[in-house]
This record gives sequence, structure tokens and C-alpha cells, in this order.
Amino acid sequence: MLILLAGSLMVGCQRDTPDDTLRKARLSKLGMTYHAFNMIERRTPRDADDLTRYLKAQNKEPDAIAFLIDPLRSGEIVLIWNVTLSEDGEANDRFVLGYEKAVPQAGGYNLTGGAFVEKSRWSNSPT
Repeated sequence: MLILLAGSLMVGCQRDTPDDTLRKARLSKLGMTYHAFNMIERRTPRDADDLTRYLKAQNKEPDAIAFLIDPLRSGEIVLIWNVTLSEDGEANDRFVLGYEKAVPQAGGYNLTGGAFVEKSRWSNSPT
């Protein structure tokens, strides 16, 4: 009986695909980098070039930088630049700092101002 119950619970659970995990990790790292930039520079980045300069100063690994910057430059990920971050993390979580470009049409993941990644609730796609 316990095995059947566990099996039925597993059917209702949806696990992330490797692609989902990678997408969420990238957004999360961008959020943490955005916040680190803000702490060190005492302002938020103005654009992808600003963030690139910061990453190059902090990290000499070109692949790690490309992992974050290439999707910004291609438009795959949209970040909001020149945001005023609050010291209150809860206040920052009330706004979207970035999102995957497909979010408005097909859904995907958002990055909150508090650097948390969440499944988008913003979509024009039929539910």
C-alpha cells in the first residue's frame, strides 16, 4: 500500500529538466552578480557592457562570463538596467529584475529584484 501511495505522489510531481535547471541557474547567477555589482559599485549596472567589465574584473574565466553575458547580448534574457535596489529583500522581491524573452508569449522564468528565480505568472499564452 505504501508503495502505491508513493508512486501516485510521484506522478503528480514534475521535475525540472536539465534545460530548466540550466536556465534557472543562469538567471540566479545573473541576479547574484547584479547584487554584487550594486554592493561594490554602489549603483546597479547601466547595461551589459557595465556588467561585463565588472565580471572581467572579478573573474578571469571567459566561459563563465560568456555563460552570463551572451544571453543578454542575444536578447535571450532581458534584464532591467539602472534599478534602485532596496536594502529590504522583501521589497526587491516585489518586482521583476529580469526574464527570459519568451516569458510574455510562452511563459518561462523570471528573476525577482531579490535575485530569486520563479516560474513566470506573466504570460499571454493560453492556460
